[in-house]
Amino acid sequence: MALTMKVEGADALKSDIFHLKKRFERFNKQGVSIGYVEAKSLKRKDTPVTNLKIATWQTYGTHTIPPRPYLKPALLTNEKRIHEILEQALVDEGLSGKTGAVNKALNVVGMLVRDTAKQNIVDQRNFVPLAPATIAARKRQDFKGTKALIRTGALLNAIQYVVDKK
Repeated sequence: MALTMKVEGADALKSDIFHLKKRFERFNKQGVSIGYVEAKSLKRKDTPVTNLKIATWQTYGTHTIPPRPYLKPALLTNEKRIHEILEQALVDEGLSGKTGAVNKALNVVGMLVRDTAKQNIVDQRNFVPLAPATIAARKRQDFKGTKALIRTGALLNAIQYVVDKK
């Protein structure tokens, strides 16, 4: 005697899974870039050196400048919140069909990390203070500020984000 079993709705389930997979595939083509991502944020008026190059020197340090990272710490500080925002967006758009939820979430993530990076600079979070020689050189140029990365504001103001739709 043979035992057979028929699963009702198996074809419908396969179809649902196929459509969900297709729905989620498009999210692989979306992302957000944060930092110095467009040509206008790279160039400076006060020096031929780009903001991206200065940011790299400040992040990793040089033989004369200690590291003062601000972008990566902004991402790490918000990592849990970023996961929550993106997970909710995937559920909202991928399962519930709310169009634009992922794009909106990527904009929220971009703003969150950008604003935290800027605040890291303003608050000098975990920054090595400027060397006395740097402060003295600033005074000779009639600049009284003692905070790193805020001499002209160009580096701070150029931090941006762009949501990628590949």
